[in-house]
Amino acid sequence: MPRPKGSKNKPEPSVDMTGFDDEEWQEDQSTAAGVPPSALQHGFGGAFDDAPLLPPTTPSGSSSSPSRQPPTSPSKSASSAGSRKPISSKQHLAQMSPSVSFHNIKQIKDESTPQAAKVLWGKYIASAVQESRVVPSELKWVSKVVTPIMSQIQKLRSSVLGGRGISDMNIATVKIAPSVLFPTSLVNTFRDGNKKVDYALALKLTSDEDMVLKSAVKKYRVPGGASINQTQSDWTAFVPMFTPVEVKVDGSDPLIQLGIWVSAEVEKRYLEAYTFDLPFPAIAVSNHQWDFWIAYAEELSVKQQQGGKSYRVRFLGPIDMGHTRNATGVFRILHVLKAIVRWGLEVYEPDFMENVFKRYSED
Repeated sequence: MPRPKGSKNKPEPSVDMTGFDDEEWQEDQSTAAGVPPSALQHGFGGAFDDAPLLPPTTPSGSSSSPSRQPPTSPSKSASSAGSRKPISSKQHLAQMSPSVSFHNIKQIKDESTPQAAKVLWGKYIASAVQESRVVPSELKWVSKVVTPIMSQIQKLRSSVLGGRGISDMNIATVKIAPSVLFPTSLVNTFRDGNKKVDYALALKLTSDEDMVLKSAVKKYRVPGGASINQTQSDWTAFVPMFTPVEVKVDGSDPLIQLGIWVSAEVEKRYLEAYTFDLPFPAIAVSNHQWDFWIAYAEELSVKQQQGGKSYRVRFLGPIDMGHTRNATGVFRILHVLKAIVRWGLEVYEPDFMENVFKRYSED
């Protein structure tokens, strides 16, 4: 098993976030579920035609109720339907019978406003609106907004023919390990990079495949730690993760954590003599906005190297995946996630089985 000699001094690989103007992602509207014609044609028909009318209500203490005739509309007798204008503004509604008008709810101090309406606004709705303007914690945003979307991964995978299962892993508590994988400062200006990310898409291994990896890796002193990725947590160390997701709601930049996380994965591959053939997908979530990035490791010539590091990490993006402001934006996110899942099954899985799993299973 070839393994390069590790360097005692661990300079930080450069991480370059390069933007480009991509064509806007176009969702495949042909796959959107439509409403069947039968749903539009199916109605109640004459089901209620023969139902008896309710008897007139008799007020308490009275033997009969006065007859109530609908008011006649002078406009109907004065003009034909073809000459009348359509109602196209709120001002038109004020000229109807009964009149309909609209007022600023913050100015409902007039005595004609019912008390019940004031209670609905002041006690219930006004406070909820105010609370909704407070920026939620990252934990709450992940729980209420991101998790419901990521939980659709299994459904997305089922739409891709063949392939193994895909996991959406909440790894917010998992650290990069061992420390040899941390990017380090070239001039001792910054602390070593040890950041976590919130989620990761990963391949699901069978129990037999998991046992093969665990038993084989522990036989050797692996330069990048006894795992197949940049972690050493019991439940993530032998999971093939291929797309990290970082969420921010406080205005900070999710790319900082993604950059360090991917840099550690590249260093893991470098120390254990894997190839840099495949890119590293990554997803940055900033409040409602979801952006996709494609990272890759670029090998450097001797003249290009800084601190002896023979590669650098570059990110290409951002690619607008969609947003969570409305259903259309969520549809776009799911559409791109489906493409990432397809890449994971069609490209990443064969590469992992050939270059990682096979290496250990044959030893």
